[in-house]
Amino acid sequence: MNIAMLIIGRLLLGVGIGFSNQAVPLYLLEMSPAKTPVIPAVLISVGALLLPETPNSLVEQGKLEEGRKILEEVRGTTNVDAEFADLIDASNEAKAIKNPFRNLLRRKNRPQLIIGALEIPNFQQLTGMNSILFYAPVFFQSLGFGAGTSLYSSIITSGALVVGALTSMAFVDKFG
Repeated sequence: MNIAMLIIGRLLLGVGIGFSNQAVPLYLLEMSPAKTPVIPAVLISVGALLLPETPNSLVEQGKLEEGRKILEEVRGTTNVDAEFADLIDASNEAKAIKNPFRNLLRRKNRPQLIIGALEIPNFQQLTGMNSILFYAPVFFQSLGFGAGTSLYSSIITSGALVVGALTSMAFVDKFG
């Protein structure tokens, strides 16, 4: 209806697509046969409720004994002394840093590669490319491609993006 609505909608769409890209279980649920989609949904929902907190999270919260216990369960051994000590050291180092985001933006701590690593994904979300790739088969079908051909075209498009990314990474590494 107006430019503000467009901008807000685009931002919300970017956030939504970002979350959906991380939601492989959701994708698997959508790809399930129509007569049995509830089975994977129930399994994933129950499984998510049964998952313990991560040892790292428990150490960060100061729940050291719980963290060690979960680490032992996950590793299947009580010999986790070195790894647990690493978790505690990392937690202490993280807590010792005051104003981590402000420190990141200091000139000595923000080489162009860090800014690029933070900003390039943001710009990618703002372009809407993820939306296009997500709906590529539908777009190709609307252009007159058959169902199979539109799926193959989508796969080829995604493959070209992977080749392009690998090529650009090789050149960045080669030329600095």
